[in-house]
Amino acid sequence: MDLSIAKIAKSPFRCAHYGSNIEEFTAAHGGTLAGTMHCARYLGARVFIDGVTKEVIDSEGVALFEMEHLIEEFDKVSELLGEKIQGPFHADGVVIPVQKGKPHFRIYDIYAPEAETPFTLWAQINALADTFMLLDKVTTYMRPVQYFHSRSFSTQKAYDRWIKTWTKRAGCGGVIFKGAEMVYEPNVLLEDACEIKAR
Repeated sequence: MDLSIAKIAKSPFRCAHYGSNIEEFTAAHGGTLAGTMHCARYLGARVFIDGVTKEVIDSEGVALFEMEHLIEEFDKVSELLGEKIQGPFHADGVVIPVQKGKPHFRIYDIYAPEAETPFTLWAQINALADTFMLLDKVTTYMRPVQYFHSRSFSTQKAYDRWIKTWTKRAGCGGVIFKGAEMVYEPNVLLEDACEIKAR
C-alpha cells in the first residue's frame, strides 16, 4: 500500500484482539474445549468494516482504498440483517488476496451496539447463516467464516495432532477458539477468544 496516500479512518473502531494462551482459555471453560466454537485463522490482513462510515480499516487505523466491492456487498448484508438487529452493524474479519480479481472478505465477528439483547457468537452465527442463505447467489466476495463445535481432547498429544492437521488446510494460519456466549466488542482484548497460530 502506498502510505503517501494513506488516509486515517474517520471511524473510531478497530479490530478486537484475541488472547493467545490456550491453557488460560481452556481453564476458563471448565478445563476443556468442549462447549466452545472454533474457526480457521485465515492468512490475510485483519480489517474492520464500519457500517456507518462505510470504511474498511486496517489494524493501523488506515482506511483502505479500492474496497468498494466489499462495501457494496456489505450493504446487502446490512439490509437483510437490519430486520434482526436494531441500528447499524459492523464486521471484523480478514481480507484475503486472490491471484486474479478483487480481494475477498471473511467475517469473523459482527458488532451490533444497538441490538436489543447482547449479540452472542451463537446468535451471530445463526443470523449470518440465515442471511447468506438468501444472499448466496448475490454476494461474490463476502462470506462468514465457518464455525465448528470444539471437542474435548483426552491428551495433550491428541490436541497437538489435531492442531497440526487442522492448520495444514490451504490458506489456514491457525485456529481461533471462542466461547459460544462471547459478545464481540471492538478495540479491546476479548477474554473469551483465543488465537492459536500454526506452528
